[in-house]
Amino acid sequence: MRIGDILVIKDGQRYEDGESWAGGAEIPAIGVVTGGYQYSQAEEWYDSLPDEIAGTENHHHRQVDWVIDLESSEEGRFQPNVLIQQWTIDDIDYEEVKRQILEARGFKAGFEDLERRSASLAESGSEQIDGPGLDDVIKFEEIEALIDRFVDVWQAGGYEEDTESPVGWETWKWDYQQHLQERFLNDHEITDLSPDDVELLVEVLDEKVSIGNRIPVYMLGGGANGGIAWRDFTEISLEDPEAAAEMLSFFFDATEDVEERLEAFREFYAEIDTAPGSLLALAACLLMFVYPDQYIHYKWTQMRKFFAEFSEYTVRQGFDPEQYQELNQACEQLRERLEGRVEDPSMLHVQSMIWSWEDLLLAADVSAEEFREAAPDEVAFYWVNQTHTEELEKEYLRSRDTKWQRDLTVLEPGDVVFHYTDQALHAVSAVVDDPYRDKYDGEQHYFVELNTEWFDEPVPRETVTEALQKPEIRKEQSRYPIDKNGGVIQAYLCHLTPAAGAFLLDVADASIPDRKKKREDGEKRYFWVNAANTDWHEEGGEAFYALESADGTERRNQEAYERANPGDEGIVYRVSTAKQVIGRVRVVEGLHEEVPEGRDEPVEGITFQWEASLDGAQWSDVASDPELAESEVVTSDNSYYITELTEQEYNRILELGEITRFEEYEEELAVPASKVTVEQGNLHFPEGEWDRLQSRIKQALVNGNHVLLFGPPGTGKTKLARQVCEATVGAEDYELVTASADWSTFDTVGGYQTTTQNTLEFEPGVVLDRFQRDEDGTPANEWLVIDELNRADIDKAFGSMFSALTGESVTLPFDGSDGEPIQILDASRSHEEVEANRFYIPEDWRMLATMNTLDKTSLYEMSYAFMRRWAFVPVGIPELPKRDDGDDSELEALVADYVAVWAANGEVPEAEQHYETVGRIWRAVNEERAIGPAIVEDIYEYVAAAPSPEDADYVSPIIMYVFPQLEGLRRNELERLIERLDAIVDDETGELWVVARDFFQVDLQLGGGE
Repeated sequence: MRIGDILVIKDGQRYEDGESWAGGAEIPAIGVVTGGYQYSQAEEWYDSLPDEIAGTENHHHRQVDWVIDLESSEEGRFQPNVLIQQWTIDDIDYEEVKRQILEARGFKAGFEDLERRSASLAESGSEQIDGPGLDDVIKFEEIEALIDRFVDVWQAGGYEEDTESPVGWETWKWDYQQHLQERFLNDHEITDLSPDDVELLVEVLDEKVSIGNRIPVYMLGGGANGGIAWRDFTEISLEDPEAAAEMLSFFFDATEDVEERLEAFREFYAEIDTAPGSLLALAACLLMFVYPDQYIHYKWTQMRKFFAEFSEYTVRQGFDPEQYQELNQACEQLRERLEGRVEDPSMLHVQSMIWSWEDLLLAADVSAEEFREAAPDEVAFYWVNQTHTEELEKEYLRSRDTKWQRDLTVLEPGDVVFHYTDQALHAVSAVVDDPYRDKYDGEQHYFVELNTEWFDEPVPRETVTEALQKPEIRKEQSRYPIDKNGGVIQAYLCHLTPAAGAFLLDVADASIPDRKKKREDGEKRYFWVNAANTDWHEEGGEAFYALESADGTERRNQEAYERANPGDEGIVYRVSTAKQVIGRVRVVEGLHEEVPEGRDEPVEGITFQWEASLDGAQWSDVASDPELAESEVVTSDNSYYITELTEQEYNRILELGEITRFEEYEEELAVPASKVTVEQGNLHFPEGEWDRLQSRIKQALVNGNHVLLFGPPGTGKTKLARQVCEATVGAEDYELVTASADWSTFDTVGGYQTTTQNTLEFEPGVVLDRFQRDEDGTPANEWLVIDELNRADIDKAFGSMFSALTGESVTLPFDGSDGEPIQILDASRSHEEVEANRFYIPEDWRMLATMNTLDKTSLYEMSYAFMRRWAFVPVGIPELPKRDDGDDSELEALVADYVAVWAANGEVPEAEQHYETVGRIWRAVNEERAIGPAIVEDIYEYVAAAPSPEDADYVSPIIMYVFPQLEGLRRNELERLIERLDAIVDDETGELWVVARDFFQVDLQLGGGE
């Protein structure tokens, strides 16, 4: 059996052959294994040992969470028609059992929860599921109230013998420690024991002091754990006192490492027949009484609850010296906090606080006498384990017979019922009438009508079980809902004492409903309430709505006032300024008389109580919503003070207030003109050229255009586009992609893709993906840079995006995971709800693209429909100066300007000796084929890296960077250009000609270009 396994508990009769169980076998519950295997005494496993387990050899344990509780359901246990073996644990046909229960009883949600938790636990793959392991430092949280309470009770003598106290007698520990001190420690060296000392030490430890029990046995919890552990400890110690003396001397030496001492203790007393945790408890008990200022007693059940309550630390079972040291260090923190507050604080104080913490805190809040006095006379209180939500919603109870677990005939009008489901109390009801019988599913059942009030917040079971278990609260009540272990018993109807009932009312901050206020039709009603003033708009605030105005005129729609009853709910709408739903209210009194403020005579009306403030729907949302078109509040144009709503209309109006719309993100998505930034960065353009370029790009973006940068290769178009995006929207809010001839709408818009679960789901393309930040559809405004745009077949690639780019909304021929169609919404649809299947194009979303004019005639053209959304901005090359009487100083100066920019980042040297030659190469190439400065930069970096001017190789960078740009030149153009380059670089080897012939596959000849 592993963690995550599903466990079906069985009960029933064997067949006569004794070989199998079936027929009579019943299933009380189904659960999931949540804890690792534990081999321990029953006393150590259970906080309070059940009677049926006491005295048994029950050592094997697993923690199980019983998710589906059939026993406490109205129909009780379930008898399946499947074979169930007689063994304690065996496989079962779970799917068949599940099918039968679902068909006969339901419990669909229970099985879903069961299987979800099973899968989660199994996936963890760990036998230790209770939380993290050891922390470097255990930090306590919200423990000051406990320490304060402990100090108060201690100072008041609450831990002394024969004292009226919630915690009981604990000062016997000091008597025992004093006894040990006087009888042994004062006269013997505990770290240098002799064999004779061992016999005396065992005798002193074994004496009964104050409480009439052997203290080590009592501290370990008595029973098998404490009794056996102490018996074996005594026998092993006295069997070889010489070895015991050596080991115990080391064990009690506080100067040695405590983990090593505990390991030595475990090894020496390995034959003690008890659980590992009990062996550690014995060792820690001895350490605490010998060194009360240094060591804490360890008991897993106490430590587990205490540290779980006041820290994030999980205490594991077993003999774990490392964990004990951590716990001991944490308890030392508590001892230090008691300094100056109690006399001579020790670990005995800390152990007493850990032992009694629940009673300390409970006693501070729970007074049984107070609750007995608060309980109404002649009112009986009950607890119902509510398995059918229909009963809660329609305010009744039902059972099929009068067995004690579900005997509704004991209920009388005025009795009070608390409703428990999903590990919490949710509501309280008053019994309206005597029980009666009626048909249900063709059979006679018992029914009881209730008037139910829901709690503002559910009351978790763990917050009330400790108080309900207190003897002065429980008294001797039988068939009580809380068992001795703090669990809820498996019965439909349970009995509570008056003190328990009053306590639960106090915890829930509730009162007993008036059974006479039960409405005739049993239905809760809902209202739209108009409000002008705000003086009552806070939790608990009340407002009286009179049936007539201040001048005595009757209000319209009086039927709504007359139909209102306590418990009905309402939506408050602020009629002025806000014109918005601002809160939820509840009717606390139906039609009654009251003297309104500013009047002298009472008038009829109803009273609302403020439940919660809301930032709800605007009137425009309500009036325009298709689901509310037929509601009276819309058809009347909200002309009444109070208008009745259906439950569906009420929920829809609340839902409208929770809808997230794209307009809520407008500020986040906006890119104002002031943020549009066009920076030159590490690009260089002649001064006049840069001013024109900067102005054109910025103005186009501000005017709402996408920008296409076109020009020869190497002019810095892509780098410039990236710099604009990074400076304007940030490096994280844009994407760079390169267009391809293979692009289709699948790449830009999106389409269905196969998931890892072998299902088809819509996946947005590179354009559509810019408009959503996550799977929930949170809108985004990520700009897009498309490099080499005209390499794609635009009509084929953008298709349905055309309309969206021209300001139209589009519904795509795809559905999202929820079955709703994928939509592209333009900026005018900002009032729409944010959904995962909606892609909203913000007003300030932009694309920047580049186009190499060298490819313009050989690649795809763009249609006019697409081009009209773009501003075409040329990014050219500078005019290169002509040679003037053998002087190229102007050209050299131009190259120097570019080099100064390239060298600004420190990676490119300023080698003046190369400026003229590089410039002449650039000019020569440009006379046949325009290239930009980026290609010239590549040439310059190559030659500038040479160790000396004489070693500079100009031929290689021309072949590497220039030749690829010359595709498409005619033969004579190539011959003319290579001849000029040959003359500039003095290619003595003729490599330029040889490589060019091979590269361009043309028989080039010197002089052929003339």
